[in-house]
Formats: sequence, structure tokens, C-alpha cells
Amino acid sequence: MSWKVILWIIVGYLAFRFIFRFLLPLFVVSRRMKQQVKQFHSAMNAQQQQQAAQNNYQPDNSAGQSTHPPKEKAGEYIDFEEVK
Repeated sequence: MSWKVILWIIVGYLAFRFIFRFLLPLFVVSRRMKQQVKQFHSAMNAQQQQQAAQNNYQPDNSAGQSTHPPKEKAGEYIDFEEVK
């Protein structure tokens, strides 16, 4: 065998190791992270929609108070000071 063949075998072996030990795991991890981010976003959107639906169906206390006429005040408020 010549030196060129041996050199190409070594380069091929190193390229093979680089691809399968670095690039492939990096690709797999980045793909998983994208899937997890999508799942997180979809879960947050579902939670926000659920909260919005709950808020729409719950009776609003401030609206219930506004239906009653406001009570008239008897007079001005005078600050009380204790005299010793």
C-alpha cells in the first residue's frame, strides 16, 4: 500500500468518528430541544386558553356591585382625635 491510501484511510476514519461522535449527537439533541420547545409553547398556549375560558365563565364581582345603586353618604368624614 502506498502512503496516499493509508493517509486517506486515516482521514476517512477521523471523518467517520467526527460525524458519528459529534455531528450526529448534536443534530439529535438540537432536534429534541426544538420538540421540547414546541411542546412547552403548546402547553403554555393551552393553559392560557383554559384560564381565559375560566375567566369568561366566572361571575364578575365588580359587575355585580355596579348593578346596585350607590348608597348616599350621611355627611362628611371628620377625622377623630382622642383627647386626654
